[in-house]
Amino acid sequence: MDELQKNIDQIMNEQNNRGVPDFEGYSPNEMQYILYEIFEKNSPIQLLKLPELDYNKIPILNQI
Repeated sequence: MDELQKNIDQIMNEQNNRGVPDFEGYSPNEMQYILYEIFEKNSPIQLLKLPELDYNKIPILNQI
């Protein structure tokens, strides 16, 4: 029974980490992060830290 569960877990893990064309190539796991945990450590979307002077060159940040 444990061997069966290990095989099922492996198949589910592979499926959840495989890119899906309908998700623009993101996997179901990546979509979970994008939708619900967007700025977490494992999310495919990350904000980069810029030098302070570069923030002045971004129009929307100047408006805020």
